[in-house]
Amino acid sequence: MATSPGDEQTVQYMLQRWQDPQTGLDDAWREEYKVFLSFPDPQSPNKVTVGESSLRLWHPVLLAHAARPVLVISPSNETQFTASEKEVPYEPAQQHPDVVQPYAAYSPPGHPNGKLIYANQGKVSDYEVLNKTMNLAGTIAIVRYGGAGRAAKAINAAPFGVAGVLVYTDPLDINDGLSNETETYPHSWYLPPSGVERGSFNTHFGDLLTPYLAAKEHTYRIPEEDITGIPPIPIQPIGFEDAEELIWSAPVEWRGALKCPYNVGGPGFKPTSLYNNSDVQLDIYNKPNATLRVQGSPAVQSVVFTATKEVKTPGSDSTTVYDNWLRFFNRTSPSLGVVPNVALMTGAGSDYAAFIHFLGITSMDIAYTYDRSKTKARIYPAYHTAYDTFNYSSKYIDPGFKSHQTVARTAGNVLLRLADSLLVPFNCSDYAETLEKFLATANAVAKFRTEATNLNKIIQDSDLSKETPLKVRRINDQLMLLERAFLDPLAFPEKYGFRHVLWASRSSSFSTFPGLADAFAQANQTNLPQDWAQVHKHLSIVTQAIEGATHTLGDVI
Repeated sequence: MATSPGDEQTVQYMLQRWQDPQTGLDDAWREEYKVFLSFPDPQSPNKVTVGESSLRLWHPVLLAHAARPVLVISPSNETQFTASEKEVPYEPAQQHPDVVQPYAAYSPPGHPNGKLIYANQGKVSDYEVLNKTMNLAGTIAIVRYGGAGRAAKAINAAPFGVAGVLVYTDPLDINDGLSNETETYPHSWYLPPSGVERGSFNTHFGDLLTPYLAAKEHTYRIPEEDITGIPPIPIQPIGFEDAEELIWSAPVEWRGALKCPYNVGGPGFKPTSLYNNSDVQLDIYNKPNATLRVQGSPAVQSVVFTATKEVKTPGSDSTTVYDNWLRFFNRTSPSLGVVPNVALMTGAGSDYAAFIHFLGITSMDIAYTYDRSKTKARIYPAYHTAYDTFNYSSKYIDPGFKSHQTVARTAGNVLLRLADSLLVPFNCSDYAETLEKFLATANAVAKFRTEATNLNKIIQDSDLSKETPLKVRRINDQLMLLERAFLDPLAFPEKYGFRHVLWASRSSSFSTFPGLADAFAQANQTNLPQDWAQVHKHLSIVTQAIEGATHTLGDVI
């Protein structure tokens, strides 16, 4: 965890390795920033308890301790249920004092009371459905992970008057429906019933008190009450065994894999009734990492392909990472045929977000992952829980840590090519192909393709070793600045930190051009003139961004 003694040890270790005169980097140094962080109080752990009032309603209450987020569902009289304050330990590492108790980072304190309701995934549409048949004011919503970001589950709830939120990991989303203690860790890789997924409950990247500025000691900081992008109401994560005790009777399409009905707003805490879920997969999946997964800008596709052809897949002396990757994730390219699929960087849930979305720096995210055809788990089940340990990883994720080595070799190969090549190994024609996939008939895209082809021909026809340094520098600048040509600081004034008109976060189902896609979805739904005007506006933004990128690739006199 950030600023912990273990974090400091990691910093010192990395500095030592990178400053090593024989095996380190050219230079490495330490920069310190003063950032706004959220921690639980270990002396007063977050609690969830339920009691019965005189009206036989369960009254959630949220308490604060020293301005730290503490969520408690508490009765006005006798307590009948108390959720676990920590996960059941199955190995010594899980009992270490540094294991952080379940909490939602950046959740505010508070003292609301209300009836417990089940709100599916906490999307705006989920609260809208509930609001049609009941008054949500003063209620406490229990939701499952998925469908909306962590913070969004509370942000979406607040306008409907919801007073607080509980969030849990449903075994259908993470465990292929398995929830019994004999089917989960330590008997398999699946999350145990008491497992609680923690996380940062904010929608922005960077320091929350110094938006758009480096969080140095002297930097101006906004008042804490002006922070945006964090839950406006208290929220607390719990395990699915506790969630099962709290919810019953919900619509079929909202159900997960808990062995109880799901409640959308019933008046009480009733004995659990069992039902058979036909979607539950009976096979227990225990396979380790299987293949490479890459997200990246289209420009990096070529260099990643080259690097992965030179690294062997774990456990094989003949199969390359490229060939194995091709088997699991592939697509058909109009120019290259069947190739591995490099996913687009449309999300903001990883460390690359600020680099690609705000700064326009060509980026990639490389990892090894499990066989997605064998499990429906959205991520490895112990993610961000107390079970996410060395032992868990070595037993179920990557025995022998061979996949870790493979990722390091692949990333190292890519980095060497980026650092040592005379020309940066980006391929702008791959960018053109991506644009054509989404806007095939646009005149601006056709011009981009022409300039990309021309620049590639110049690169291929030139004997770069004999070219002037100025020409080499010019081409490198064109390749490196291509991504930045798609930035528009005014395109998304309502979205903090997003300027890339191709890859910003979106609310519609389209993969790219988020501003245009969202505007079209809104206009198509309302058919209002002002909404169609927004479509025209965002089409103009996209067109001019592509035209600007085209000029970036053009020949320079």
